[in-house]
Amino acid sequence: MARLFRLSTLNDRFDTRVFTFQLPASVSKENTPDACSRDFTYGYQSWGVSAVRYERHVGVYLTLRSACVGLTVIVDYGFTLVNGEHFTKNEVFTERGCVFTSESATHGRSTFVGVPDLTSRGFRQDSGEFVLELELGITKDLSNERDTRASLAIVL
Repeated sequence: MARLFRLSTLNDRFDTRVFTFQLPASVSKENTPDACSRDFTYGYQSWGVSAVRYERHVGVYLTLRSACVGLTVIVDYGFTLVNGEHFTKNEVFTERGCVFTSESATHGRSTFVGVPDLTSRGFRQDSGEFVLELELGITKDLSNERDTRASLAIVL
């Protein structure tokens, strides 16, 4: 399970939130189940995060769990795998203006980080787990035909 252990509000004009998850050490081992988070709420919608181990890579995904017919949510999001040695060595993936609907409720990257890189590049924390941050900002919720922000967020 991917455990949410911290929620930070950036207090910027875009109301950006950073959700920090602990991924179990088993995500780097073969034949392990996907690490999925419990539902969390942002922008009046229910979301989930998952980390999936493939043969050579670990993929990370954001899922709109409250997706229903007629709902369209456009978000800026970014995943950061935190490096325990130095922040400049973090692994980052960002997506701007990503459209979530009932037909396309999950987005992410299947080749986020190589499995050998998890340990060799210093991503494993002292506890043996991995820290994954999700930076999330809703740009538009088309179900209510209203903008929730003035412009797109810049996701670092």
